[in-house]
Amino acid sequence: MGKSLFLVEKRPGPDIGLFYRKSDIRTWPPNVNMSSQQHVSLFLEKNDLACPAQFRALDLVSEVGEVAKEILKMTNYGTREPEPRAEIKNEIGDVYFSLLALAESLHIDLEEALRLTLEKYDKRLQKGSAGSEVD
Repeated sequence: MGKSLFLVEKRPGPDIGLFYRKSDIRTWPPNVNMSSQQHVSLFLEKNDLACPAQFRALDLVSEVGEVAKEILKMTNYGTREPEPRAEIKNEIGDVYFSLLALAESLHIDLEEALRLTLEKYDKRLQKGSAGSEVD
């Protein structure tokens, strides 16, 4: 059996989202049917890692910089095709975690945000371009 934790309960937020708090979980990791955002929410709560959105935004930018650095290494600073490196997977995982944590701190459901973004791009493409100039 895993580490003792808390069970997830929906907590109110300004949006219908995936924002949870501790209450009575028995094992970690939590239910595999949970979304990535739910997993991150629980992880942050379990480890008392709450912080303001501005810090989450800075962390996200920092992690994106680490991805860029790995891509530079993979391409020998743009002089060749990318050579896969194991480190890029970890760095992209860090970006994903940071993005999920930022969304959680802002009470934004990323699945809903992605759905809205795909709809926006679909409408733009029907007008002839994915760029905002067709809005």
